[in-house]
Amino acid sequence: MNSIQKTLSRALVRLAWNNGIFTFWNIPYTGSISTDSYLGDYCIKIETLECEDQNSTIPGGFFTANPGTGSPYFYSNPFSERPEFLNFYYKFNSVGGDSAWVGIQLLNYDSITPDLSYTERVEIVAYTETYIKESVSEYTEFVLPIEYDTEDFPGFMWIGFRTGDDPQNINYHVGTTLWVDEVTVSGGTLNTSDTNFLETWISLFPNPAKESFQIGTKNRTAIQTLILYNYVGQEIKRWVNTQDSYSIANIDSGTYLLGIETSKGIVYKRVIKK
Repeated sequence: MNSIQKTLSRALVRLAWNNGIFTFWNIPYTGSISTDSYLGDYCIKIETLECEDQNSTIPGGFFTANPGTGSPYFYSNPFSERPEFLNFYYKFNSVGGDSAWVGIQLLNYDSITPDLSYTERVEIVAYTETYIKESVSEYTEFVLPIEYDTEDFPGFMWIGFRTGDDPQNINYHVGTTLWVDEVTVSGGTLNTSDTNFLETWISLFPNPAKESFQIGTKNRTAIQTLILYNYVGQEIKRWVNTQDSYSIANIDSGTYLLGIETSKGIVYKRVIKK
């Protein structure tokens, strides 16, 4: 993990501890710091609660933000890279079929030109969102590929989590809870020199693949674990240690994400199943 990834991961927890990350619904405060972490001392716990004065349930949420400041700092932080993935570890307890929502946005903001509306000042560089629908009792890695709308570099980044907002289920249930830890962004321009070298040391072929694929390595790079994810971050298949080939014969056609853990670090590659 490079220095930018470490800073982001710590910042989400540190800002939450200092109320720098806020709930989308301000009353009640439905997110908190928990010691039920994956690594380190703390994680973010987001829970749907009952709002007694409104006789309703309110989904919990945490977002990168800086309350008390103006746009775009109020809901985002300065960030000028083009990562490929949003990575985090999570647990999820769904009550009544509720989902959890995850989103990331990279943007530019024109604070200089006069007489512009808010929407005219914002340029969306990338925006990706998805839903976690199934309960997970043990911490699991989630990898979300970031989809870009322009070739520009952003000036700001926003990341958010909520226990709700699935358009197919708007009746939120008390007790739906999401735990989030080790939030990072990776790939793209965030790669360190070591990771850039590692990208060239690992090859995947054939790609597209119909029945199986192989992994080639250089410079004594040992494969430890391979994890195949679909494009909503769910683990589909896992292989441990080096094999001659890796079968995907029983997997549906489509595009997947392969996390390759090696003796020299982790890289991600896209895999196309015919």
